[in-house]
Amino acid sequence: MMISFFNFQFGEFTDVSPNWFDWFSICVTSLSIFAAFLIAENIYSKGKRDKKESDKNLIASENDLFENNLNELKESIGVQITHLKEYLVEKDFKLKINPALQVNFLQFIDIKCLYLNFPNNQQKKEKINSLLTSLYGMYDFKDNLISELRNYTKKHNEFQVKFKKYREIYYKKFHDYSNLRAIDIKEEAGVKKWRYNVDDKFMNEFAKLRLVSIANDENSADRKKIDENFLLPLIYLSNNFIPEDYHAIETNYISNDCHASYLDIENLNESHFKSMESYLKVLKDLKTEIEAYKK
Repeated sequence: MMISFFNFQFGEFTDVSPNWFDWFSICVTSLSIFAAFLIAENIYSKGKRDKKESDKNLIASENDLFENNLNELKESIGVQITHLKEYLVEKDFKLKINPALQVNFLQFIDIKCLYLNFPNNQQKKEKINSLLTSLYGMYDFKDNLISELRNYTKKHNEFQVKFKKYREIYYKKFHDYSNLRAIDIKEEAGVKKWRYNVDDKFMNEFAKLRLVSIANDENSADRKKIDENFLLPLIYLSNNFIPEDYHAIETNYISNDCHASYLDIENLNESHFKSMESYLKVLKDLKTEIEAYKK
């Protein structure tokens, strides 16, 4: 009897029912897909957790960096406040500028992280808004402060040069006029004095003005006393002898020019020191705002 190793099947394959191997293949495939899904889901969830933790660390890091820079800025502001207060007292053209007074650190801060650190605190967000506005306004603060001092010094020196022309009439012109108009010169206690004709009222009064005090307690020329005790009285005096007296005309012109320069200096000083008071207030307000933010 011969055994056949061939199994001949007739008909459509779709009519054949799956055997156990087919079911096994289906199960293996399904399990593989499900396992792959679980692995992918786990990787995705872990990625989300890692990103969340990374974002949390980044936010904390950015806020720590911001806080540290704020502390340094607050110290720098305190130093500059001291310098400005000293300058406003001394008024000596020697304002010290703290080179550390700058807000360049803002360029390296991820600003949105400051807000993300307080997602549900609207009051804190408003403090951040206010503080950032003030900080960005500080970018040119130091340069503006230096520019203000430089411009003030330049203009003050220009006006001061004009004002000091009072010396020309206080010394040279007075001596020139006296040599021309005096009727006698005598020496008293080693000091030469002119004597004028009694009718020469201009020179007699001019000589009296040179006896008034124009010095301060340290015996240095005082700008205010020079103007009040010498220049203004000389303007009024010389005006009484214009136009007939050439020397009175010349004196009046120079003294008026010096008085105008005195007023320019006073106005410049008032404007400048008001400006410096404003700079001081800006620093004080910012220091207070930093302190409020950190609470």
